[in-house]
Amino acid sequence: MRRTAILSFTEKGTGLNLWLGEKLREAFPETEIESYAVSRFAQGTCRPFTSVSDLMRELFPGMDGILFIGAMGIAVRSIAPFIEGKDRDPAVLVMDELGKYCVSVLSGHLGGANEWCREVAVCAGARPVITTATDCERRFAVDVFAAENFLKVTEIGKIKEISGRILEGKMVGAVAEEEISGPVPDGLRVYSIPASLPDAAGIPDMEAGNPDIEAGIYIGYNKTAQPFPITLHLIPRDLFVGMGCKKGIPFHELEAFLNRTLEQRGMDIERVRGIYSIDRKKEEEGLIRLAYKLRVPFVTFSEEALRKVKGEFQGSAFVEHTVGVDNVCERSAVLGSEGGELVVPKQAENGMTLAVAQKKYRIRWTWQAEKRSDKDSAEE
Repeated sequence: MRRTAILSFTEKGTGLNLWLGEKLREAFPETEIESYAVSRFAQGTCRPFTSVSDLMRELFPGMDGILFIGAMGIAVRSIAPFIEGKDRDPAVLVMDELGKYCVSVLSGHLGGANEWCREVAVCAGARPVITTATDCERRFAVDVFAAENFLKVTEIGKIKEISGRILEGKMVGAVAEEEISGPVPDGLRVYSIPASLPDAAGIPDMEAGNPDIEAGIYIGYNKTAQPFPITLHLIPRDLFVGMGCKKGIPFHELEAFLNRTLEQRGMDIERVRGIYSIDRKKEEEGLIRLAYKLRVPFVTFSEEALRKVKGEFQGSAFVEHTVGVDNVCERSAVLGSEGGELVVPKQAENGMTLAVAQKKYRIRWTWQAEKRSDKDSAEE
């Protein structure tokens, strides 16, 4: 979670709201947590609201997570008009006002609600309630696997094709352009084939017409590869975009600039893992909206942190005089990638600058169910 909200509707619920908010801020200092309470019960750091529908209209599009302290019905009716899709909706949880149960309601996997549910439950001393089939059955969940390994799911609708077969006990295939470490999960059969393979040729089981391999996942950059009749493509998010701009540059201009820069170099925008800049740009609406549109974090760094980045950068005396560091986009891209290679040097256009760093991705056959204890399973 990066930006989350806690909502309460009663006096007791507001007390839990304030207490839990402090616990979560202490446990997750990097997360921005906002507390809201119905006007008549608002106190302390809780911001008052009168209409939950109006509040959801404001919060739902920009939040990473929303925790309702109250009845499930209130939460469901409140978010229903704003739900768009599992790859765009925030994680939504519901907790009773006594803090006994924490329920994962929406965006359990891609939105991270299931993992967040466990984290909140630990802080509150509550029981996590998670109903996702793959979690309950302790089976491999492709969307969790993708989220934990920074892989972009390109065909959301095919997730159910993969998960459904695994839950039915059928084998699902997997092909990756790079080696994947760790034990292969039950239900998956991994094949080693060239990254450029366009179809199922070369896979013995497919050539023999093995009915067990009806669907599979392809991990890599080749979105046209079709090694299985039903192929779900997972694209590594290995590009880190550093950006700078004059104040007030419209979102659509920043988006077009980024799209154009990547397209000219044959880079897919779905590979972007984050947008990075200097901290004086942390409130820049265009950059914030761009990151939200891509569903990636927007991270800013201090002048001091950027100055310490090692490497050769296109320095500018004017930029250094203005913001305190000679180059924002290249330095922030490299810092955001934690030492990645600068693959697109500084590009400038109409008051905007950007640079791209790339870091080799590493993937493990891990997914959320591995982290759960027997106690978690019993409670759910």
